[in-house]
Amino acid sequence: MVPTLCMLLLLLFFIIYSVSMAFFILYYKPQNPNYDVKEFAVKSFNLNDNTLETDFKVSVEADNPNDKISILYEKGSMFDVSYQGTRICSGSGPEFQQPTKNVTMLNISLEGKNDLNSNVKDSFTEDQKNGKIPLDIHIYVPIKFALENSKSKIIDVMMKCYIEVDSLKRDKKSKILNKICYYKVNF
Repeated sequence: MVPTLCMLLLLLFFIIYSVSMAFFILYYKPQNPNYDVKEFAVKSFNLNDNTLETDFKVSVEADNPNDKISILYEKGSMFDVSYQGTRICSGSGPEFQQPTKNVTMLNISLEGKNDLNSNVKDSFTEDQKNGKIPLDIHIYVPIKFALENSKSKIIDVMMKCYIEVDSLKRDKKSKILNKICYYKVNF
């Protein structure tokens, strides 16, 4: 008798859970946010001896396609740019709430001062001469989904972009020649 009661309670729980999930999906129609690197600008780029000092600005477009779910961008985001596996600058993004059906441009300042080995320095110099500089952009942003009076747990958004720019000259917006971006949202 007891195992049958337990099975009925378990079945009832499963039915209630399934119905509530179906209601959530049908009513809120949740969609993942979309992200894209739109611009890459150089405020400063100084390569002296083997020391590289950088100050870049990366513009990332954040698109919230949801009708009924806003997105809370939490403290702790990390943005960095690497060249041949060497991080050359980093920064963080703002905390804010993105409304429903909204596209927001995030302009992120990234600064760094690093010692480069001679091989990386020589590659940088050669790529700069050729007008094709490959860079990796790594982005981590903790977000929460907000619906009506409740918020989700923190969800990790991770993005990796491989871009190739034409130049890293001071006070110039670099032309993005090639770009491949991947991102995932970890629930």
